[in-house]
Amino acid sequence: MSGVATASAAPSIQAQLAQVRAGTAAFHSIPAAEHAGYIKLLPCFDDPNLGGMGQHWIRPGAFAEPLDPAAPAALVFEPRADGSYQLVAVEYVVPDPDRVMAAPQLLGQTFTYLPALGVWKLHAWIWRPNPAGMFKDYNPNSAMCPTA
Repeated sequence: MSGVATASAAPSIQAQLAQVRAGTAAFHSIPAAEHAGYIKLLPCFDDPNLGGMGQHWIRPGAFAEPLDPAAPAALVFEPRADGSYQLVAVEYVVPDPDRVMAAPQLLGQTFTYLPALGVWKLHAWIWRPNPAGMFKDYNPNSAMCPTA
């Protein structure tokens, strides 16, 4: 499914995406996200061939909760030239260090496995259109990470 053509998504998926937007709308402010328990974690991610992914703020308690579209485990912020960040996506994360469970599903999508971190993951570019697809990891229109 494309990030710019989500109108073709099933109504139930559209309703869930609306829940995601409603549940994360207050987090365009990093202080608000941090007040809700999100912490900056890992380095900023990008790929010179695929585009930017961004800087992740993770809510550690989310890993023990059932998957909820309105409460993602991570918020993904794009670094700006002035040093600020803009909320562009969310990420759902399910720990599975031994890869023993079947791939989780949410928003009509199947998670992909990231062996380096031992987690299943799913991005949703709900605040920035992604021409590669709403649920792709990288966005060719998103800024690359600062080099310094």
